[in-house]
Amino acid sequence: MVDNDFLSTFLDEAQEILEHWESACLRLERTSTAEEDLKDLFRLAHNMKGSAKSVGLVGFARFVHRAEDLITQLQKGQLAIDAKTISILFECHEALAKWIESLKEHSDAEPDLSQLLQQLESVKTGQAYQQPAVLDNQAFGFFEDEAVAPTHSPERVSSKGEIQVAVTRDSGTRDAPKSAASKSDETIRVSLRKLDSVIRLIGELSIQQSIVANARVTDQLTVPKVAEAIDLASKVIQDLQSEAMNLRMQPLENLFQRMERVCRDVARQQSKQLQVTLLGKEVELDKTVIEKMKDPLVHILRNAVDHGIETVDERSKARKPALADVRIEGIQTATNVSIRISDDGRGLNLERIRRKAIERGLISADVSLTPHEIQELIFLPGFSTADRVTDLSGRGVGMDVVRRAVDDLGGSIAIDSIEGQGTNFLITLPSTLSILDAVIVRLGDAVYAVPVQDVEEVVDIQSATVEVANPKGRILNLRGRVLPVEHLGDYLPQSGKASSERGVVLITRFQNTSVAFQVDHIAGQQAIVVRQLEGKLAEVPGLAGATILSNGEPSMIVHLPQLVKSYLATMH
Repeated sequence: MVDNDFLSTFLDEAQEILEHWESACLRLERTSTAEEDLKDLFRLAHNMKGSAKSVGLVGFARFVHRAEDLITQLQKGQLAIDAKTISILFECHEALAKWIESLKEHSDAEPDLSQLLQQLESVKTGQAYQQPAVLDNQAFGFFEDEAVAPTHSPERVSSKGEIQVAVTRDSGTRDAPKSAASKSDETIRVSLRKLDSVIRLIGELSIQQSIVANARVTDQLTVPKVAEAIDLASKVIQDLQSEAMNLRMQPLENLFQRMERVCRDVARQQSKQLQVTLLGKEVELDKTVIEKMKDPLVHILRNAVDHGIETVDERSKARKPALADVRIEGIQTATNVSIRISDDGRGLNLERIRRKAIERGLISADVSLTPHEIQELIFLPGFSTADRVTDLSGRGVGMDVVRRAVDDLGGSIAIDSIEGQGTNFLITLPSTLSILDAVIVRLGDAVYAVPVQDVEEVVDIQSATVEVANPKGRILNLRGRVLPVEHLGDYLPQSGKASSERGVVLITRFQNTSVAFQVDHIAGQQAIVVRQLEGKLAEVPGLAGATILSNGEPSMIVHLPQLVKSYLATMH
């Protein structure tokens, strides 16, 4: 019987083990340190098997044991470490990862892995794989059950000084729940150093509170003492806020490892040779941002290997090394994190992109575009240069999905490609989505917060050249750039409308379009804590959340790029 009380803890631990499993397989494939890598794999499989049995996942443990048998044969030299054995280890990893996801929904989930088990047997015995009959997947019967005493602990400390924290809800009776998802919130690995820092700051805050309370009791509470205590407490609170946000930060290493696996799998399917170089793996990013960037990065890299990287023969004719190079790099800046993906493949064929865009009616045949503007066409919805449909690409899901995901995170994506030499993507993302620097603007009696990352420039309307372009609106001539001027109040509910003669404009950019949004004036700038909207408010275009300002008043957070999209919709 599955022990639901500790199932969620096991699932978190198993996911971490599988990340190391995948890493060991990748090392095994590209290096000659087989002995150490196989030792790591065996240890990981053995630990996961024991943990699975301790929570009652007997079928899961039996499957891991079969993979463990294969690793043992590789360690003893009874089987060769070749493409076949490494591939089956990767397939076991994939099956276990999917099984874990199923267990999060239903604690009794047990998929049919009979074909994979038959493949395992074929590899271990050196026989050709044949399509198996359906096996009894409820009891594999592959090894004798070992007596394992349950040793549960909801909190585990690793050798790296990290603690696994799980917030567990009231479990009720053991037999009632069937879903692991109802048992636990999401968890995150946090280093003990970060936790110690937060605890230290909380201690300092408690000290300041004690000082004020003691002074009040002894009638020594004076204005200077209060001011000093408030100043010290404010500093501690700022540090505490920063450290608390730091708890959500995770290194890019695991994300990059998954991307390396994507490149490896696609290259093998297409018989292409490549090496993946990972740089900046230690750069940290908010866990939420990392989760939301997984699919966009997978899409970019699958396209890079499928469309960008040439075959060995093509690279030979182009006088390129047979081994293609794909680089994934994390770059830390003062306020953002950038991810650069580059390859030395065939690059973008600008003439072909232009021709396809015309064929699909995305641009007119007589329009004149710069090379950069042609490259940007690949981000248009429905654009594709694929001549045939494959399992990897050409199914109508294009780079517009990637750009939309990046835009939703408040980031940006740029492309730079040279035909015959390669392509470079640069994705810039906010470090966190929970705390942002914002400009506080006033519109009549309403006050709004606008994230600084969405504002290119602030211009005083009285010092700028504003002209009436047509009955629909005005334009701003800013150092040779001509931008449409829109009243921000026209796009927001229940807000005042700025005067046409006074105020300031906030210049923002979405994709290739810049718009100047006019407000009454700038009330200030501050760091804001983002609160998610619910109900009808969540459906209002242009509102990204809510916050509490420094004066204690509530305010809506405006997402200017979304308003640019609304502006473009009115132009069509």
